[in-house]
Amino acid sequence: MDFFVARKGRTVIKLVIAFTIVFQMNMTPIASSGFAKELENEPKEEKKVSDLSADNREEDKNEESLKRMESLTEGIGYLNVSLIGEAMEAFFKTIPKPEPTIKEEPKAKRNWSFKYKKAVTWGNRSTNAVALTFDDGVDKKSIERTLKALKKENARCTFFVTGVNLSTYAGLWRQAVEEGHQVCNHTQNHKMLEGLSNDKAIQEIRGWEKTAGEVLGQEYLTRMKQDFPFVRLPGGSGNSSSRIIKIVSDLKYIPVGWSAETLHSVISRYDKKKNSADTIAKSVANHVVGSAQNGAIILLHFDSYNTLKLEYILKTIKERGKEIRPVSEILE
Repeated sequence: MDFFVARKGRTVIKLVIAFTIVFQMNMTPIASSGFAKELENEPKEEKKVSDLSADNREEDKNEESLKRMESLTEGIGYLNVSLIGEAMEAFFKTIPKPEPTIKEEPKAKRNWSFKYKKAVTWGNRSTNAVALTFDDGVDKKSIERTLKALKKENARCTFFVTGVNLSTYAGLWRQAVEEGHQVCNHTQNHKMLEGLSNDKAIQEIRGWEKTAGEVLGQEYLTRMKQDFPFVRLPGGSGNSSSRIIKIVSDLKYIPVGWSAETLHSVISRYDKKKNSADTIAKSVANHVVGSAQNGAIILLHFDSYNTLKLEYILKTIKERGKEIRPVSEILE
């Protein structure tokens, strides 16, 4: 770095010297020419014979000085050209050359299978990673707390958000996508699909797609259907139903269940009037950490019980040697 600065310093000095000489050379003839014209316009006085010899000697001296000046000017002109050439060459060498543009090859489309007979509950058991998934998206503070913790711990997750909640907190879900999380289908209104007709079930799934296109953009929706085409059936209703699974498969979705969850396993066992949210959150955290086996898909919700101790959950899982990845990366 010091060498680079010094080199640039010398280059600037050379440029200053060169341009100064050019300036002086250009100005001198102009001034001399103007002065000469003024002399020509002045009235000439008659000279005495006695002064002629002195004038001749003075003219000889002036002619000799002029020849020296011409010789010097030629030298300066050569020096000027040389300096400019050297200075400009050195200057352009300091300008960084643009990096060559590398054309990225388009990523190959992933070929997902849509022939599942029931919802997926585990990822690859040989992978040293778990997927934390969050459902619904009702509570704004919990969404914000989740995004903050995930960003701090550099973890990416999969969110199954209802269409209604996509619209309600559109800015937060766009933030989630920008930060690398997967926002996936959880139906438009969180209705239990097994209790609906085929047409109504399809409307719930398609309705979510319409909302997602409006909130997250059609480009995101297309990418989601290609790279992580996941749907989580509300309440698990239809996870083992051949009728609902066929509807989901025909719509080119993979139904994602869970290997562990916190609502029925932990939260519902507490009397919320007698136990604080912090107390319940500690139990949830311990349950999640204990369930974080290879390939596990863990279901949480955007509420205080699941998110108050999220930083502890993330840190502890990583300290135990596990990675936290989106669902798409543990189904490989």
